[in-house]
Amino acid sequence: MSAHRRPVLVHRRPRHTPQPPPPPLLPLLLLLCAARGAWAADSGDDALFTPGTQPADRDGVPVRAHEGWLLRIEDQFFWYGSGAKALTNASAPGGGADWLSGSVNLYTSYDLTSWKRRGAVFTAAGLPPALRGGVGDAPVRLERPKVLYNAARRFYVLIFHLDGLANDRGLVGWAISPSAAGPFSFQGADQPDGLPAWDLSVAAGEGSDAWLVRNVPGAGLAISRLAGDFLGTSGGVCSRIPRAWTGGADPGAPCLFAWRGRWYLLASQRRGWAPSAPRMWVSNGSDPCAGWAPVRWPAGGAGGGRLYDSSPAFVFPYAFAGGDADPLLIYFGDRWQPDVGNASYVWAAMLPGADGAPRLVDPGTGWRPSDFRPPPSLAAT
Repeated sequence: MSAHRRPVLVHRRPRHTPQPPPPPLLPLLLLLCAARGAWAADSGDDALFTPGTQPADRDGVPVRAHEGWLLRIEDQFFWYGSGAKALTNASAPGGGADWLSGSVNLYTSYDLTSWKRRGAVFTAAGLPPALRGGVGDAPVRLERPKVLYNAARRFYVLIFHLDGLANDRGLVGWAISPSAAGPFSFQGADQPDGLPAWDLSVAAGEGSDAWLVRNVPGAGLAISRLAGDFLGTSGGVCSRIPRAWTGGADPGAPCLFAWRGRWYLLASQRRGWAPSAPRMWVSNGSDPCAGWAPVRWPAGGAGGGRLYDSSPAFVFPYAFAGGDADPLLIYFGDRWQPDVGNASYVWAAMLPGADGAPRLVDPGTGWRPSDFRPPPSLAAT
């Protein structure tokens, strides 16, 4: 992280309300913050998730969709994520070296095993020149892409962390598409509520409400309600997680999700590409703006203290086939080590503890959603 900040470069088109035709498919579950295996032909219930592995697309190429997001639209899954990380040249404009992605990829599947690569739905080429580094060909960060559907405007919104090599801009990027399959058209980038943003996530409620959560450098996590078009925030910061609540380190990789009438926020600590201790909080009310209380021991098993060597990306409510059982919360994370450029994935089930809060279950050497149908109770440890 750079100790000196350049002036923030903000590019935003005039606010308007595009009205493309309604998309052919409407999301059934829009929420929030896949390990090759055998899945049933029409359901993911019997999928085998093996931690630290990579699924392949239909052409046998590893899926590259990191820091990602999952939407289920009717019977199809849409997996968005940043492309494979590439190590920049140490002499690149902006100084230093780091692992960066310059694209947002999309894969689709009906069974969470057979993945069709749909290509890049957004790339750095879609940014205006002032935001493509500003100095020559300085590298650009496109990180933690999330997608929400705005039913009132009838478009999909891509929200992502946009920054330079030194993480000295702290911008949130906004793009739209009439289709979940993209491509997404850039609408602008800014520091929401005047605060720089690093790691981020989003969440949508049952109505038209949606929220942005992001790490504010040196100041913990900040949560704001999204504006009606989801292309910015409205009303300022509505709640915070102080930096002191995360052990004195900057929190990273937040995941905001709802479960059984309460909101939960899972995060780790910013330790570069190394895994770190998780933290979790539960809302004091039915709204992410209602304040927070800590949840003890958010992950079980021997590897829970490092989230099974992963960094959180999202938590997804998986609906079992037939719809006759409560959804199963599934955690998704990236395992960056030992090779960031060839990172793998970790999936873990989340079950209620004795206090009612969901906790990650050690994925061991592999597990299937059907192992937890209906989800049993998990005693807190």
